[in-house]
Amino acid sequence: MKTHLALIITYNPSPSLRKQLFFFYEQFEKIVIVDNGSKPEVCSLLKQEVKDKEKSLKIIFNEKNLG
Repeated sequence: MKTHLALIITYNPSPSLRKQLFFFYEQFEKIVIVDNGSKPEVCSLLKQEVKDKEKSLKIIFNEKNLG
C-alpha cells in the first residue's frame, strides 16, 4: 500500500532528480515539490515532469529561495 503524500523542498536539484522521482512514484500516491527559486533550466525540467505525471505530481514555484 502506498503512502498518501510526499513533500520535497528543493533548490537547484541535482541532474539525477528524475531518477530519484521514480522511487517516489512507486512509494507515494501524490508528490508535491516546492522549488525555491531554481535556475530556469531546472524549472523547465520540473515543468516537463508535471506534464508526464500531472495526476500524481504538483510543483509550487517560488521566485526566490525562502529557506
